Amino acid sequence: MLVNGSGEVWIGLHFLGGKWWLVSGEELNQEMLPECPSQWNHCGTLSKHNTNNWIPRDCSERRNFLYYRE
Repeated sequence: MLVNGSGEVWIGLHFLGGKWWLVSGEELNQEMLPECPSQWNHCGTLSKHNTNNWIPRDCSERRNFLYYRE
């Protein structure tokens, strides 16, 4: 359940060196994200309204965080 007003959570995803990476260090080969996001939108969020797409956002924005690891 998301409590914050944005309806989006950080998912441990960031853009670095021309690739999208998970916090675990795993490279993400994902078609749902831009190959070259704008200079400010280098972190990924997930929306409670549209779980089929990850959304690139400014990493300095405050959001709740969701991360799952086995």
